[in-house]
Amino acid sequence: MLGIVTIPFSLGPRVLIPALSPPPEPRIGEPSSRPLWIYASDPASFGLRQPVIKVDVPFEKLSPGPAGALFKVTMSQLPEDLVKLLDWNAERIAQFAKTPLDLEEPTLLIEGGLKPTTGNPHFAGQMIYAVCQQVWLTFARALGRNPTWGPWILKRNKDNRQLLVEPFAEKDANAYYDSIRGTLGFGYFQAFPTDSEFVLPGGLILVALSRDVIAHEMTHALLDGMRAEFMRDTHPDVPAFHEAFADIIALLLNFTQQGLVEQVLEEQGTLNADALLSLGRQVGEATNGSAGGALRRALQRSESRVKQVDRAHCYVEDSTQEEHERGSILVAAVFEAFLDAYEARAQPLFRLAHSSGMDQRGVLPTALTQLLAKEVRKLAGHFLNMFIRAIDYCPPVDIRFGDYLRALLTSDYDVVSDDGYGYRDKLIKSFRRRRIAIAHVLDLSQDSLRWGKPEIKPEPIKGLRFRDLDFDDDSMRHAGKDEIQRRAETLGKFITRDVDLLRGFGLAKPGRAYGPIVIQSIRLLYRVDRNGFGRNDLIAEVTQTCTKNAAEFVGGATIIIGADGVVRHVVRKRVDDEDRRKHELAYAPGGAQTLDLRKLHRLSNDKPGT
Repeated sequence: MLGIVTIPFSLGPRVLIPALSPPPEPRIGEPSSRPLWIYASDPASFGLRQPVIKVDVPFEKLSPGPAGALFKVTMSQLPEDLVKLLDWNAERIAQFAKTPLDLEEPTLLIEGGLKPTTGNPHFAGQMIYAVCQQVWLTFARALGRNPTWGPWILKRNKDNRQLLVEPFAEKDANAYYDSIRGTLGFGYFQAFPTDSEFVLPGGLILVALSRDVIAHEMTHALLDGMRAEFMRDTHPDVPAFHEAFADIIALLLNFTQQGLVEQVLEEQGTLNADALLSLGRQVGEATNGSAGGALRRALQRSESRVKQVDRAHCYVEDSTQEEHERGSILVAAVFEAFLDAYEARAQPLFRLAHSSGMDQRGVLPTALTQLLAKEVRKLAGHFLNMFIRAIDYCPPVDIRFGDYLRALLTSDYDVVSDDGYGYRDKLIKSFRRRRIAIAHVLDLSQDSLRWGKPEIKPEPIKGLRFRDLDFDDDSMRHAGKDEIQRRAETLGKFITRDVDLLRGFGLAKPGRAYGPIVIQSIRLLYRVDRNGFGRNDLIAEVTQTCTKNAAEFVGGATIIIGADGVVRHVVRKRVDDEDRRKHELAYAPGGAQTLDLRKLHRLSNDKPGT
């Protein structure tokens, strides 16, 4: 018979964050969206038929800045060196400081805000606001809940809980998310000497006008809000994963622009093109000297599925690779699978076109490019949902590339058990081609790679069945403070009711080196399958710290609880795993530290990391 004991647990500071900042409720009579102009890529996007585009973002009443419920752009005082580069007189500087951008002004409201320009710094604020709203909405759709911010929000009063955006934060070829201050900062600089046809040497570069970079940094902010210990730097994969994941989201968003995809297909006949797979083109052209090119490209131009991957672009377990270089291995694996999936979906359309007499020169008819672009947009939407939702299925700490593949396969299987298009098989193959390590599996079958059944008794957790949950809204928004606290405490009591149950969650009995059990979060995950049926789960994180020789080591589990209250998955990183602890101490001898994304992105050796 199991012994009943009292095991202490606590609620982490992040638990109640979802109750602090719900987005504004739409009002009757107000439009559902607001159109805003942005650059399709950045000001160096020459050759695009649509270098500037209008995008729809969720409508809300905005204060000058712009400032809304989620974001607040701050740029009333321009830095002196930026003013010199703009060559403005004193009168114009004073006028700018007195008149922040007001998107509620009738003319701007009708016209979609300011037209894209490099000469008016106000436009940078508009573009960041629009792109950040787009990324936020993409995450909300994928997760079936409104995303939340990181713990910086706990230091703010209720009227100041927006993510602060600084379009001209510093004179540097840099952009960053500051997880302490709760800010997105974007740099400005003069282009390096270059032979590039896209950039003027010595010309002004505003990083805040790069759509890819904005999306990348916004992804960092949302990822920080999703997981409590994800930024604990325990292994070379951790910083590399953060950079890779942000690149993946930013680049997949390119494929949702139908006009851009149509142009690329018409001109090149393939999706393996710079306009779609390159990130930060203007910043890269301005900093890479005579070599030119974007900051990063998802795939090497010479790569193909029928060609062996260069060993230099394969995964090495204990590598000391630079973080972006290591992350590029994961990005390449993802986009190889994406392009493979596109070709599989496009084949029926190509066969139909050939049977009806397609131009033998290989020129794609307009009607076909439009159909293909629609398929690409759908595919990109599916991949975005898959890759964002998989974060909920990752372990709470020490994320590895192989863990992420397993999370991808499990989360997608939970939505659609039938891999009809073979997306999951394509991901397995592309990860294997790059020799990405996958721990604790028997083989490469989907069944082996998906997270298995938990090592605990399959019994409902009373109080966490969906019928027991209290909602006062449409469930997309967050429950109130009292309800969130009740759910977290219910889970804590369940986990700690018995010493033997702790091990199933990767935990140990508190005492000596082991600290208390901490419930870090408990949130709703809602998703819709291909047949239109919805499914509700709860996603929770529980962690524990082990302290030996003054070095902290964190373990615990991500817990997926079904609508019936039964634990469906427990994704563990054991707190008493001495082998993992040994490798972590070898990587971080003084103990793992929190990632500093500003430092990670800073210009280094004449190469920007942004």
